[in-house]
Formats: sequence, C-alpha cells, structure tokens
Amino acid sequence: IFPCRIDAITAHQSICNHLAQRAPFVLLVENAQWMDTLSQALLDDLQTKIAAWPVLIVLTQRTENDAERSTDKNTLILRPLDETATCGLVTHMLQTEEAADIAALCQSIHRHSEGNPLFIEEIVRWMQRTGRTTPDAVEAGLRSSDVLQELIISRVDSLPYSERVAAKDASIVGDDFHASDLVPLQDANADKAHLIASLTGLESARMVLQMSPADVHYAFRQTVTREVIYNSQPFDKRRTQHARLAEYLEGRYASVLAAYAELLAHHYATAQRWLSAARYLILSGDKARQRYAFPQAAACYRRALEMIERLPVEAILPEVTAQKVHAYTGLGDVALLTGDFAAAATHYGAARQISAPETPAMLLVKLALALPTQGQADEAIACAREAWSLLPVGEDLAASATLAWLLWRAEDPAARAWIEHARPLATPPTDRWTAGIAALLDDFSGEWEVARRAYLALDHTDGAALAACRQGDRTLHDGDIAAALAHYESAADLWKQENDAPGLALARYRQAEAYWRAGQSAAARAALETALALLGDGSAADREIIHTALDSVTEDSATSWPAWRWQAYDDACRILLLFPF
Repeated sequence: IFPCRIDAITAHQSICNHLAQRAPFVLLVENAQWMDTLSQALLDDLQTKIAAWPVLIVLTQRTENDAERSTDKNTLILRPLDETATCGLVTHMLQTEEAADIAALCQSIHRHSEGNPLFIEEIVRWMQRTGRTTPDAVEAGLRSSDVLQELIISRVDSLPYSERVAAKDASIVGDDFHASDLVPLQDANADKAHLIASLTGLESARMVLQMSPADVHYAFRQTVTREVIYNSQPFDKRRTQHARLAEYLEGRYASVLAAYAELLAHHYATAQRWLSAARYLILSGDKARQRYAFPQAAACYRRALEMIERLPVEAILPEVTAQKVHAYTGLGDVALLTGDFAAAATHYGAARQISAPETPAMLLVKLALALPTQGQADEAIACAREAWSLLPVGEDLAASATLAWLLWRAEDPAARAWIEHARPLATPPTDRWTAGIAALLDDFSGEWEVARRAYLALDHTDGAALAACRQGDRTLHDGDIAAALAHYESAADLWKQENDAPGLALARYRQAEAYWRAGQSAAARAALETALALLGDGSAADREIIHTALDSVTEDSATSWPAWRWQAYDDACRILLLFPF
C-alpha cells in the first residue's frame, strides 16, 4: 500500500524493476476485460520498458467475438477444440477408451458444446451425475439453446441443500470469497462448522477451489459458473443479500472503511441503497484522486451523482445535499488538477449553487482559483474574500494566499498586505503544501532567487523556471543584458529537463527581447522562430504576439517589445501550488 501522494504507476514500476533485477518473473493479468483505467495505464507503461527486463507479461481475457481479438504476433487466441481434441478431453474425463461407443458420444458432445472446453466439462459432468452416457441420451437431454446455463443449474440442483445455499450465497460475494463473508448471508441458526463442511463439498464437486487454508479462502473455478448461479436467483433476494453483506462489511471494517469503499459501493448499489452507494463511491473517488488516478476518480464522482439522482424527491435530506456538493467538488478538483479550468469552474459553481447559502470556505477558495482563467478575476477576488471571512483566525492560509495571488496577478498594491498576512501562517512550512505557499509568497514579493531555490527543493520546475525568467526581466530592465540572458537560459535548461515545450517557448521569447536590446537581430529572430515552433498550435492570440515581435525584428522597426509572459501558463503554475489538498 503506497502513500497517497506517491504516483501509483511509478511505485509499481519500481517494484517490477526491483523484482526483475533479482530474477526473471512472470506477471499474470487475468480477466483483463474488466481492467480499470489505472491498471491499464500501468500495463501500457510497463510494456514500454519490458524489453530491457527479464519479465514476461501474460494477459488473459474473454472477448465476445472475433472482431475484438487482437491479431498481434504475441497474442495466442484459444479457439474452440476440434472434434479430435474434444474426444480426447471426454475420454480423459470418462476414463474410458471404448472406441465404438465413445466416437458417437464425442461427436454429439462436440456438436452441443461447439468445442468450448467449459461446455464439454459441464456436459460430461452432467452425464456422470445422471448416468446418461449414450449418444441418444445426450441428444435428448441437451436440446436447448441455453445448454451451459441449464447444465450449471442442473449441477447446482443436484447438490445437497446446504451446498446449494452456500454456492448461491458465495455468488453474491464475488468470484472469490472467504468463509466468513458467507456468515451474514446464512440463516441465523447456521453454524460455521456446517458452513465449512458445505464449502468442502463444493470443492469436492469441483465448483470452487480453496485458495488458502489459513483464512478459508475460496474461488469459483469458472466465472461463468458464478454468473449463472447469481443470475438464477430472484432479483429481490439478490438485493436483500447484497444489503446484508454490505452492512456486515461496514461493521466488520468500520475502522478502515476507505480500504473497502469500492466493494461497499458495489454491494449497496446492487442492493439499490442509493445514498450509501453514493457515499462510498465518493470515498472511492477521493482515494483515486489522491493517487492521481484522475479518470477513475471522475468516474466515481459521476456514478455517485447518478446514484443520488435515483433517490425519491422526498428523501432529499441534508446528508444528500452534502454528498452531492462533495461529488461536484470532487469533479472540480479532478478538472483543476488536470488543467481543465473551465470544467473546474463549472463543477465548483454547481457545488456552490447546491450548498448556498452555507457554502464551505474551501469550496469558495477552489472556485476563486478557477474563475480567473475564465475571465472572472473580480468574481474570484470576491469568493476569496468571502472564504477568508468564514475561516477562523490562523486557519485562513488558503484564502489569504489565494487573495495575495489574485491581487498580485492584477498588479493591485493591496497584494502586499495579503502577502504579509499569509507569510506567518506558512512559516515555518509544515508540509509540501505550506512550503509551496511560502515559495509563492517570496515569488510575489520579488524575492525570486529565494523562491527559485525553494521551488527546486519541492521539485516544482515550472515555478523555478518562472522565477528565473522574472530574475531575467529585472536584470534586463536594469540594463544587464548578459545577466538577463543567463537567467533566461537557466529557465530554458529547467524546462528542457522536463521536456516542457510551452515553457521553453516562453524562455526563448524572453531571450529574443534581450538579444534585440543588444542589437543582435539575427539571434532575436532565431529565438522567436524557435518559440513559435515550440508553441505549436497554441492560442492564436499568443502566436500573434510572437509574430508581431518577429515582424518588428525582421523589419527593424520595433520601438517597444510586445509584452508576453503567457498568463495561462503562469496561472496553471500558481493554481497547482495554491490548491488546498
């Protein structure tokens, strides 16, 4: 289990790399058709590195049709067995080689199973249970389009009562389960010893496999078997059993609910307990967001909102409103952290509208971070001021630092007072967030060298490079062109390390002005052309500024240099540092 602030993919890479250095190993990924987004991202990343490691990745998955199957040379497609292979499997299971009888029997089984090994096994077991082992008996007994389903149900029905109950209860839990998971689903008078005996019977019937004797851990041998048993039960019973299991798990793991949030969300949603499902989906979303699994987090928050929308109108209580606000705020957080500031403003705005008139202070702070990027700087300042008024004295660092940024951004002299108000709250830094705020405040105060070193200590390359650019601006203004070029090159080196083309474009643009002031038109033109190439298909307005500078340099007609510090880039850097995790 990795700390929430560590990138999960990087952590898993480190583990795999460590294992690979010790000895070759196989990484088996089963049932990949159900893989979540984060697992897929991890697998995709590992595949780019595997050539250098003694590692074999084996991935198994079911597909619905041939069109979904990969034709990659590294893919082994398990096609249906032919009649010869079917006969070999049947002969092995029946432990007979009576060719005269077995040939016709195998032909019949192959026709009904279509070569599916699971179907073949179930048909042979049905024959063994019923004693119907002649070709005519098989033909008569298997004339149904739902052969497998009927075979599995027939197999379950042939079990003793206690084993049938255990199989059905286990199907509620999932593909794998512990004996203790079945306890809350059993009758009140059932004892554990009887349950263990039932599970032993299911193992003898080859329906389940014991994974670990220590904690009485079992798994269904085939997922399809569990699915058929599960779907054979009445909907109302399934819903009741899911609710009982969820309540049991909730009590059993009360001290570590976050670890079981996804499981609880699943059982409550299947039980149609919408509010409880939403609550655990939101908790799952928070967990995913903290480990930077942003697509997974957003999906959880959206599903939570869907659950809430299913509640009847008369059930809209304060807790429902709170959960809805939390879900919209979570969506806003994901959008903000991935740079979609328009979506962040929309989601935070929806959360504010729902929570009014008692909007949480931290929601107002987050809205204040998003609004300036949408041309609503005045509204952002109003939100930050309101947030500050709601927070207790000494606990208002997020609001006061955000106000300092907003006013500094607007070149408002009042920014100084808010910088000085926030500084004692961030000194000494108690964590990475407060350390980032302290660096920002130094940055806003013009103490760029101090800020640059602080940003580097935090591995915040953008902040360090922007601080170096501002150092260059100051020395350029003072007439020290050589020092300015050195500062701009320092910024460029930082952005090169991060392969950050937009940042590098900004550094080259600032260098171009220094070259222009030094009378080096060719160098200025080359730097501007590089900046344009790095900017790519960026904002038309930003490209236009660079074109204007380029035209002036080319025509040697410039009287002043077009100002461009790329507000959007600067905003993104500040917002991520100010965001109150």
